[in-house]
Amino acid sequence: MKFALPLALALVLSRLPAAAATAPVWVEAESFTNHGGWVLDTQFIDIMGSAYLMAHGMGQPVKDATTTVSVPAAGPYRVWVRTKNWVGPWNAPGSPGRFRLAVDGKALDPEFGATGHDWRWEDGGTVQAAGTTLELALKDLTGFDGRLDALILSEDPAFRPSDDFKETAQLRRTLKQLPEVAPETVEYDLVVVGGGYAGLGAAISGARQGLKVALLQNRPVLGGNGSSEIQVWAQGGTQRGLFPNLGDIVEEFADRAGNSPAASPAEFNDQLKEKVVRAEPNLTLFLNTHVYRVELAEAARPGYRISLLSVTGLDVKTGKETRFRGKLFSDCTGHATVGALAGASQMMEEKGRMGMSNMWVMKKTAQPRPWPETPWALPLGLEDFPHPKAMVTTGTRVSFPNFDTVRHHVYSFSPVKKFEIKLYVGTPAAPVVFDEPGIAVLGCNIHDQMAAWIVIVATPWYGSTGETGHVSLPQVPVGLYRLRAWHPSLPVGASASDQALRVDSAGQQVVVRLAGATGKQRVVQHVHGPAVDDIDSVNSDQLAAADDAGQRGGRAGFGIGHAHVARRLRL
Repeated sequence: MKFALPLALALVLSRLPAAAATAPVWVEAESFTNHGGWVLDTQFIDIMGSAYLMAHGMGQPVKDATTTVSVPAAGPYRVWVRTKNWVGPWNAPGSPGRFRLAVDGKALDPEFGATGHDWRWEDGGTVQAAGTTLELALKDLTGFDGRLDALILSEDPAFRPSDDFKETAQLRRTLKQLPEVAPETVEYDLVVVGGGYAGLGAAISGARQGLKVALLQNRPVLGGNGSSEIQVWAQGGTQRGLFPNLGDIVEEFADRAGNSPAASPAEFNDQLKEKVVRAEPNLTLFLNTHVYRVELAEAARPGYRISLLSVTGLDVKTGKETRFRGKLFSDCTGHATVGALAGASQMMEEKGRMGMSNMWVMKKTAQPRPWPETPWALPLGLEDFPHPKAMVTTGTRVSFPNFDTVRHHVYSFSPVKKFEIKLYVGTPAAPVVFDEPGIAVLGCNIHDQMAAWIVIVATPWYGSTGETGHVSLPQVPVGLYRLRAWHPSLPVGASASDQALRVDSAGQQVVVRLAGATGKQRVVQHVHGPAVDDIDSVNSDQLAAADDAGQRGGRAGFGIGHAHVARRLRL
């Protein structure tokens, strides 16, 4: 009996609860008080669940982003940093997105964003808090797009957050104490999602007709492509045709920029757009609000297949959600985002779109400027611009590897080959087989500016011109052929040109002219003849031929193409 009491006491002591651990502190990068030279990137909220900060300095390190955070008590804290080595997916040398984190003025040892292949939590070590606040600073090291999603400060040295996207999203909601059901607004007569020119016109027009309007824009400025951020100028054409006054509202806020991009971003007059909107008493503006969820009515209104009750908007700076209720909704996102979320029927037109665009501004300097070392950059040549394109023979299996750091959704609606590869990274498991001759136009369902062409030919005689502007096609037998030429700048819906061709000698030259495509003429010749210099004009970029009988295979003609021509055409 004398041993029973100590044993019972030991059992009781073992059942006493341990002291509750304080929850880690979650710090959103976008909530930093001063972003410095770091920019707020909202493009990938639908994938990330949050915006993030990016050091876009064009090779020049940007100014520090700074903030002050509160912690439960003085003492040690384990630091975790969620970042990404954005060149990791293609194993490129170098680490362009490196940065450091300073706490209370002292930079931590690790360089973040230097390793790995995707978003992940990197260990920053332990810091000592002297009180209940800490001063944080992001120190960019390269100017080449270092990125930070969030920070975690944990009193538990054994705590390690998961790299899984879903688990990270749930941890974010838990530590930020976000409600499972977002609070809702009053009911608006009209909710307009998207603050570009279309959204501005719709919101202002509705407000002036007496509707109570909410305008949601996921950027800090209005104008969309016509803002100081993107700088695609408005070129008039708003007051014409049968109803010229329809453009009056647009004229109230349209920019008067002298160029695109402008010498100064201020020429796009973001302040004017916001001033016009805020002057409307029936219109409430919500900037930095990204819509990524919708709520449907259980029963659609009479005459409608789908009825919305609300859209959920994320404040891209604070991470808080709000449900915006409305009687009517206008999707002016430019991507049909709200319609897609609601399950509406969709159609994407493959022709007549803007296509790929690169804009830049050159400035003359007194002294030469050195070019930074970029060992991680893709080795692009002139043939890579401005239109990605390829020529393949029928039956070719084509892979579409995605070496970017974001997901793409590749598709083609072209009759010659309809297919889609939904959101993916890396290389899809199955290649696409192009088994019919013709031209396949490709796009990305996520990035409208991306376009590509694949020309499929049923002939051994085809080609694309190189830097010299001409092409040599080997061993074309003497005979009668059909010569077909195609160029990506041809008018929308135009067919390839088609002409009869007799091959009767070595070194024969052919000049091709395409109606609707302007540029320089180019020469086609056979390899078994002498080299031919480029003539002073051509307008063909892709060329293919078939025999007189129109049969596939056998005597099937030849073709040319040249990226340089497309560049000169200002596509």
